[in-house]
Amino acid sequence: MDKLIDNNTLTQILIMTFSFIGILTTALLYFEKIRNLQKKRKEEKQIVEIEYMRKSYEDKIYQLTDKLLANGARWEDINHLFLSSPNVTPLSSNAQKVFYTNFLKYSGVKENDLSIQKDLVFVLTPFNPAFEKQFFAIKKTCERMGLKCVRGDEEFIRGEILPSIIKQMAQARLVIANIDGRNPNVYYELGLAHGMDKPVLMVASSVENLTFDLQSRQILLFKSIDDLQQKLRDALTRILIHE
Repeated sequence: MDKLIDNNTLTQILIMTFSFIGILTTALLYFEKIRNLQKKRKEEKQIVEIEYMRKSYEDKIYQLTDKLLANGARWEDINHLFLSSPNVTPLSSNAQKVFYTNFLKYSGVKENDLSIQKDLVFVLTPFNPAFEKQFFAIKKTCERMGLKCVRGDEEFIRGEILPSIIKQMAQARLVIANIDGRNPNVYYELGLAHGMDKPVLMVASSVENLTFDLQSRQILLFKSIDDLQQKLRDALTRILIHE
């Protein structure tokens, strides 16, 4: 009898021990989950704060740029490379398939990704709300002429966005570059477009007291959104006529 009691007692002790271990494990897992959740929220908060700071600094840069471009002399000084460079590629719609280079290969672009899409226009533009109206004016004008107009951030891309931009640029019939804002990404991508020998049309908002003619430099100057749409429509019409 004593042995039976001892066995029952031992069984109860074991049950209580395992129960305690189970409760303790559950509690530890719960607190670990809470800790990870708090860590994740802290990281998300830091990301939001960093993004807010980035946007704030970017907006200030654009504001300072507007002041720097306040007159023709300053605009000419800042954009002297565009003004002094020759027309690298004739501005026509007869885009040729891009030569497959090691740069494209190591950027994640495959050779069969380089076929020209006859209705595709790729736009280089700052990804900033200050330039949204300009982009949508370009997009609307292109679509009215039966062209598909895209920019690099319109599709959700996992990982790096540059390979996707390079691929779409290579496939484009024409590249339109909004060079307002002195955006380094746009300038870099513009260099890639010239390097791929793509037909490129640059657009920029006009400035006061410009005494030089930029039409031969393939830079379309506009004074308003309506002016941009009209001049771009005329330019695209000329390009399509000369196919």
